[in-house]
Amino acid sequence: MFQSPGDIAFTIGLVDIHWYGVVMSISILLGLFVIIFIKKLYYKEILTDTICDLSFVLIISGILSARLYYVLLDYKYFLKHPEEILAIWPPSASGGPGRSAPPRPRRRPPRTGRWLRRSGPPSPD
Repeated sequence: MFQSPGDIAFTIGLVDIHWYGVVMSISILLGLFVIIFIKKLYYKEILTDTICDLSFVLIISGILSARLYYVLLDYKYFLKHPEEILAIWPPSASGGPGRSAPPRPRRRPPRTGRWLRRSGPPSPD
């Protein structure tokens, strides 16, 4: 069975580097390399510097949009604690030990009994 490696990937001095930061950094770099590769194959007239400049703006706007999405998902909490809207450092900003993540809706288990009884081979009644 899969076991989580934990929250912290490694530590540099007093700074803990979390796994989601490592994965996000790798995905951003991989996306940038894919865009540059596609540009070299199909769009030779576009400068690589233009792509790198535009990618900086896209990465920053993507991070800000993700934070806005997170705040809107749990808007009742952030209305009571507006100082945490821009907070990125404390554990409570990521739903960590300081505060639990937004509650997930409870789902009723699917009712599969009826179609499971009909899907098998006919019974020898």
